[in-house]
Amino acid sequence: MMPRALLIAVAAAVLSGIHASLRPLTLASTRADPRSESTSPYSISLEATAAYFEDPDVIFIDASREDEYAGGHLPGAINLPLTRFARGAIPEELGYFSKNATVVVYCSSARCDAAHRVAEFMRTFGHEPVFVFHEGLEAWKRAGRPVEHP
Repeated sequence: MMPRALLIAVAAAVLSGIHASLRPLTLASTRADPRSESTSPYSISLEATAAYFEDPDVIFIDASREDEYAGGHLPGAINLPLTRFARGAIPEELGYFSKNATVVVYCSSARCDAAHRVAEFMRTFGHEPVFVFHEGLEAWKRAGRPVEHP
C-alpha cells in the first residue's frame, strides 16, 4: 500500500497541473516571438486596426519608448511604455478611461513585444477588451495611414 504522504504528494501534483492549465495565461507565457506572426488571440490585423481607428470611442496606446513615440505615432494615441508598469505599478493614464473601453495597443513593429506585454498588464488590471496591433507603426506607415508628430 502506498504511504499516505506519497499519495497526498501525487494528488497535489495532479491538482496543481489541472489548476495551471485552467488559469489565465501569465505575462511570461504570452510574450510574442518578435520574429514571427503573433499567435495571440488578442492580435488584430492592419485592416481591423484601421476600422477601430475610425471609432472615436476606441483608445489607442503606443507602448513604444518615449523617444520613439516622439518620432511619430497614430493620431491621438497615448504613450504608455512598458517601463511605466515597473514593479506592478498602475500607471495613472489607465485612470483616464473606462476599464470597459476598447483598447488597441501597438509599438514600433512586429519585432517589438512591448505591446503584447502592456496589453497583458492592462488585462491583469481589469481592462477588457484589449487588442494588440502586432504589426505596429511600421506597417501602419507602409499602408499610408496617418501619423502624428508632437
